[in-house]
Amino acid sequence: MANLVSTNALADDPIGGLITVTDAMVHYLTRCCGASAKGSANSATGVVCRGCYHDIDPELGGAWMVDDTDAWQRYEARLVVHLGGSYAATFTERLRARAIERTHSQAGAS
Repeated sequence: MANLVSTNALADDPIGGLITVTDAMVHYLTRCCGASAKGSANSATGVVCRGCYHDIDPELGGAWMVDDTDAWQRYEARLVVHLGGSYAATFTERLRARAIERTHSQAGAS
């Protein structure tokens, strides 16, 4: 099972997989392998884990740029449905800040 330490992810999404940022692109990693998602015509969901090819939630195939305010609002709205408003807002803002910080540190290391 993949986790925050083994994948160096930013956060464990409360209703999805692990969230990380690479080259200013926020995206999910699967909990099973810590791998990214991949589209598949042979999958019941249309999306599989890139590591083990098991079907995963299509939401885990999503990605957005770290500075895309609208995408962060959509992410927060998704959390609100499952977790409530105040928790979702706090979680989203902390995750956004960590994603921006990681993006800046990755850019500085290049």
